[in-house]
Amino acid sequence: MKAINKPIVLILIVSFFLITLALSACGEISKFGHEPTPTAIPPAPQVQPSPTTELPPLELGNFTAVLTGMGAHGDMVCIDYPGASADLQGLTLQAVISMGELTMEKELPLQEIDGKKCFEMVDAKYVKVNKNGSLQIDDAPLSLEITATSSFRALSNDRQVIALGKYVQYPFVGWLYPTSALLCVNTRHTNMVALDTVPQKSDANQTVVGFPVLSPVQGQVVRVADRQFNVQRTEKIATNAVIIYSPGTGFVTILLHLSADGVAAGETVSLSSIAGREVQIGELFGFIGPKDELSIIPHVHLAIGKPSEPISVSMEESRKIEIMDGMYADWTFIDLVHMHLFLDGSIQKNILSVHQCTLRDTY
Repeated sequence: MKAINKPIVLILIVSFFLITLALSACGEISKFGHEPTPTAIPPAPQVQPSPTTELPPLELGNFTAVLTGMGAHGDMVCIDYPGASADLQGLTLQAVISMGELTMEKELPLQEIDGKKCFEMVDAKYVKVNKNGSLQIDDAPLSLEITATSSFRALSNDRQVIALGKYVQYPFVGWLYPTSALLCVNTRHTNMVALDTVPQKSDANQTVVGFPVLSPVQGQVVRVADRQFNVQRTEKIATNAVIIYSPGTGFVTILLHLSADGVAAGETVSLSSIAGREVQIGELFGFIGPKDELSIIPHVHLAIGKPSEPISVSMEESRKIEIMDGMYADWTFIDLVHMHLFLDGSIQKNILSVHQCTLRDTY
C-alpha cells in the first residue's frame, strides 16, 4: 500500500475547515438578512363583556283610585301611586273595570289627562236612559283591576283590585253659544227629550239667524244632514242637522236647524264639508239657520242620547239612520238639565229661569 502524501492530506483538512467556516457564515446571513422567518403574532387578549346588571325584583306599592269627572271625557278612573315615580318607569299599566260580577271594560290603557293618570270609561256602558230622560244606574259597585307588566324586571304585587263604589254620572256637556243669555227655551217635546234654545242677541251678534253655534261635546262629526234629516223612518225633513259621536262617553249629540254654512279651521265652509271632523268642546262649527219646516222661529235643537252601538263616519248611511231611528223609537235621550250634565252649573239654573216658548212644530 502506498504511503499517503502528507501535503495532500494537509490541503484536504484545510479545505474542509474553510468550507465549514463558510457554511457557518451563510447561516448568520440567513439569521440576520432581509427575509427572516416570520413569527406568529400572538392573538390580542379577548376582552370579556361585563355581565348585564340584573335589576332586583320590584314590589309595587298599593295604588289608590277614584271615580271622577274629567270635563268633556265624562267619567274616568284616576289613580295615584304612593311609591317612587321611578318604580313606574318602563312599566305598562292596564285596567279592567267591573260592575258587580260583570266586566264592563278591559285592556284599558293608562292616559295622562290634565296632569292626572287616568283610565277612560265609556259612560254610556254604565247607564240606562228612561223615557223621561232620567238616568238609571245599577246599584252594583264598581271595581278597578290594575295589572302591571315589565319586560326587564320581575314584579310582585303587580295585580291589584280597588273598590270604587257606585257609578256616578259626571257632567260632560258644554254650552252652545258664546253667551249664556237666552231669549227663551223649550224643554217640552211630545215624543223625545230635547232642549230648544234661542240666544239673546248682542252687539256682536244682532240677529238670531247666523248666531254662532259651539260644539257642546268633544267627538267626531259622523253625519251631516243637508236639509235631509230622517226621523223614525219617515220621509226626509228639510232641516240641517249635525250628528256628533263622542267615543269618550259613548253618547250621540244631535243639533238641528243649523245654517247651510259651517266652520272648519276658522274658515267658513259648507256645513256638509265638516263631516268627519273632530270637534272640541266649545269649538265654533256652525250657525243658527233660518226657520225651516220644523221651526216657528230660528233656534237650535239639542238632544244627547245613547245609541245601540258606536257610530263612525265610515259607517253606511243606512246603518247610521237605523241606529238613529232606534234612539227615537226607544226614547234614549237624556234630560240634560235635570240630570245636571252641563259642565257649567249656572247653565242649568239659567235654563230653568228662562220662560218657556213654542219654537217649533212637534214630530
